[in-house]
Amino acid sequence: MLRTAVALFLISGVPSFTQSYPSARITNGVLSAELYLPDAAAGYYRATRFDWSGIIRSLTYQGHNYFGQWYDVHDPLTHDAITGPVNIFASVGESFLRIGVGHVEKPDAEPYRETKTYKIIDAGRWRVDREPDLIRFTHELGARNGYGYIYVKTIFFPPGKPEMILSQELTNTGSKPIDTAVFNHGFFQIDSEPAGPGLIWTLPFAPHTTGDFNGMAQIRDHQIAYLRELMPGERALAPLTGYGDSARDHRLVVENLKTGAGVRVRGDRPITKLTFWSRRMAYSPEATIRLHAAPGETEKWQTSYEFYVVPVKEKTR
Repeated sequence: MLRTAVALFLISGVPSFTQSYPSARITNGVLSAELYLPDAAAGYYRATRFDWSGIIRSLTYQGHNYFGQWYDVHDPLTHDAITGPVNIFASVGESFLRIGVGHVEKPDAEPYRETKTYKIIDAGRWRVDREPDLIRFTHELGARNGYGYIYVKTIFFPPGKPEMILSQELTNTGSKPIDTAVFNHGFFQIDSEPAGPGLIWTLPFAPHTTGDFNGMAQIRDHQIAYLRELMPGERALAPLTGYGDSARDHRLVVENLKTGAGVRVRGDRPITKLTFWSRRMAYSPEATIRLHAAPGETEKWQTSYEFYVVPVKEKTR
């Protein structure tokens, strides 16, 4: 069974969200965030699709909020009942190792489905350490069928800056190589506004798609602009191309010109796959990267988020 060790922060007198699920807060005086903590018995998310660490309930800057619950009913065992920005790792090995979750039971007579919640055989051990402006999650999973790891995710707010740095490392402690892909499902929800006109994505390259935005959005040079407000139950999902093999193209900007808030996302690895994903109350530029760690090796990668207020002249364009 999972054991969670929480260092340096027992929180009391906080809002009601912490009364139901283990949680924490961090701040640097400029940014403030509320996060849910991994816990096999009482955690906010206990399904097997997403990494359990770094689930941000809210993040605020100058009166703007960037994340939140985007679905109507919460069930900890529902595969996408989670808030961003969180990782999805591709499954590894025949026993279905899920990084950030554990070893899950392999179905005997059916193919693996990412959206199904499976029985967890071994959830490993989590440790959570916190400073006022930093929180670090460490997940240690013993080897099974040759696969094991130590996974560390750190969320840090640099002093005096409206910036979040998400640093991750994966050490292979098993006897077989870990070859996987991972993408961050941002689940942005700027100021609790539905996706619609005024919401714009900007990329460092001119994107193309072979998919269909279903009349919800349109590519305009380096931008993707929403044309109409998405209705409850609607979803847009389209592959994007146009990026190169350099991390210079791992730059994604999302702005809500209606409320005057934006975020710049920068990754330090080349994009291997990019997807436009949007629901009415959440949207994500899903940038996938590849990871390969031989036994005893460590892979490290980092993503930064710069939050800002959109100038009035840009809000009204």
